[in-house]
Amino acid sequence: MIHRAFYETRKSLSRKLQNPNFMKITFKTFRHWKATIEYHRTKDILYVKELLGHKQLLSWLALGCFDWAVICMATRLQDSVSAGT
Repeated sequence: MIHRAFYETRKSLSRKLQNPNFMKITFKTFRHWKATIEYHRTKDILYVKELLGHKQLLSWLALGCFDWAVICMATRLQDSVSAGT
């Protein structure tokens, strides 16, 4: 029911605004948007990882929100904290 209403709303907006990109928006789009906004707000990748419920930072690769340099740096940081160094 919610998915159908969401689909109809996107379809209506797409037609009214003559922008087919509205049909590309999904519920996951909002999740990725929230993750990106929270990262830019806090600059804390570990906080955002916890917010989204990911167990490992490598889960971020699926989101495509961050580049390799940020992920590698944060992974090294998390590994060093876990190792106690």
